[in-house]
Amino acid sequence: MIVKAMLTAAGLYLLLSPVRVEAQTSPAGYNAKWAIVDSLAGKAGLPQSALKEINGIYTLARQEHNDGQQIKALVYRIVAALHSRCGRSCRAWRPALTCIISS
Repeated sequence: MIVKAMLTAAGLYLLLSPVRVEAQTSPAGYNAKWAIVDSLAGKAGLPQSALKEINGIYTLARQEHNDGQQIKALVYRIVAALHSRCGRSCRAWRPALTCIISS
């Protein structure tokens, strides 16, 4: 009898307590998205396509409140803007990003 009352109380507690469950993209999911950005920007030389992917990652990270990925996307945006203004090839993205991220 006591066990049944305890189980009922525990069940009610779980039902009535506020539970916040959000699905977030796994780190591997972000890594796959960044691999696409790197291939578009570096190998394929498609800066506008890379920028679309970067914006998509930023939007997803913002929705998921993933600060680290938001910052990374903003850094990539800045580097993309600098390279487009300077007229440099997108192949130079990786060294610039490595320098910025490691400092």
